[in-house]
Parts: sequence; structure tokens; C-alpha cells
Amino acid sequence: MGKRAWPIAAIAVAFLLVPTAVLAAVGSFSSATSTTALTATNSGSGRALTVTSHTNNAAVFTDNATSGAVNAISASNKSASDGASGIVGYENSTGSGFNYGVKGQALSSFGSGVFGRALGANGVGVLGSGPLFGGLFSGFFAVFGDSGGAAAIGDGSYGIVSGSDLGTGGHLTGAGGDLAGTCTVTASTSNTCAFPHAFPSAPIVNLTATGDPGGTYWVTATTTGFTVHLQNSGTVTFNYIVIGIDSNIAPASASAHSPLSRARVASRVR
Repeated sequence: MGKRAWPIAAIAVAFLLVPTAVLAAVGSFSSATSTTALTATNSGSGRALTVTSHTNNAAVFTDNATSGAVNAISASNKSASDGASGIVGYENSTGSGFNYGVKGQALSSFGSGVFGRALGANGVGVLGSGPLFGGLFSGFFAVFGDSGGAAAIGDGSYGIVSGSDLGTGGHLTGAGGDLAGTCTVTASTSNTCAFPHAFPSAPIVNLTATGDPGGTYWVTATTTGFTVHLQNSGTVTFNYIVIGIDSNIAPASASAHSPLSRARVASRVR
């Protein structure tokens, strides 16, 4: 090798010996003991782990344990500042599809799609923050619960359930006549108005006459509707509010991990 070739060879060898930054790893991390298969730590201001995918799920977490109160994902946030969260999900698509920031789906009989529990005096188990404009059916929902689609309405399953007091600082609005509506008696002593969807059991129906009923009136309810009765024949419209009854929803105990119970009240609430 000539004298001129030595510098070039030396540079090539040095390049091969100098470690280079690995930006992507192909393979898997596994552990057959109690040790953690993969740990990512950042003591600075950056992220400990960033996962990005352009064609499929960015990450899939599966817990194969068949017993024990284990979690596929466990997130803890120790910040005392406003807005800090254990898990944050953003729906930021540019299309018109019905997408989710956080989606939970329960496949077992007593599973919960999304469960939130507040331990602090002013804590919130599940918080949804929607835009300051829009309304029902305008496409903006802070929290949306689905128990199985339109076919499941009225079958006793619930999209959202609270095992303790349920409060709202705004309007309570329902679609159709299952929650509220009007029923008119026309030149008669009674009229039957049907619910858009049947209740699992006969609900409580409260009536308010919008005009003079000309005497006493009362109501009888079934799972499919209710009948307004007038003491004297007449024509009058009634506003009504309906509240369903389900004895299977039990209040959550102080030590429970979930908000309601169906057939497991004595052992563990759902």
C-alpha cells in the first residue's frame, strides 16, 4: 500500500470504530423473571419514551394475566400543577370520522370500558372538556358512552353509570321522548303516549298540565308508555318527565374499585 493510501485507510478504520447513535431498534425486549423487560428514564426536561407509527398502532399493550388486579397500562402523575394528567388522549384527525381521544371497550360481562375514581375531596374521576360552542348533535361531546349501539337502547345496559351522586352544572337534555316530552288528551278522558324506546321496568312519570284539565288527572305507566287519565273529558296538553328505575344499580361502597354492581354486590362492585 502506497504512502498516500495510508491516511485514507486510517480514516476509514477510525470511522468504523467510533460509536454512532442508534435511532431505531429492531427486535424485542423480554423478561422471564420479576425484573422489568424495558425501562425508559429521562432525568431532564425531555420525554423518557416517544412512540410514533405512520401506518398502524403506535403501541399495543397486552396483559396476559388471568387473575389479580393487574393493569395493562399504569400511569402516575405527581405534579401539583393544574392540567397535569396521568393519561392524556388527543383526537386530532383532519377527517370527518367519529374518532376518539381516549376509547375504552369492555368485552367481559362485568368489565368497564373506562373507569375513573377520585380520591381527593375535589377530584374528578373522569373529566371531559369540550369546546365552548356547539351543542347536542353538533358533533361536540366532552364524554360519550355507548353500551352497544341503537339496538341496545332500553335493554338495561348503560353507556355511562355513576355509582354515587350524579351532578351537572348545566342543562339536562335528552333525545326524543324517553326523558321528557308532551302528551295531549284530545276531547277525551284519557290518552296513551308511547316511549320511543321501552324501559326495562315501568318508570316514574311526572305530569304538569299546560292548561286547565277541568278536574283531577292522574297517570299510569308501563315499560312501553304511559296513559294520562282525566276526571272530566277535555282537551289539554301535559309536559312530562320520565325517570327509570333499575334496582341492579347499587351504590358504590367506600372500598370499592368500581362504581356499580350487578349480581356482585356482596363481593365486589363493578
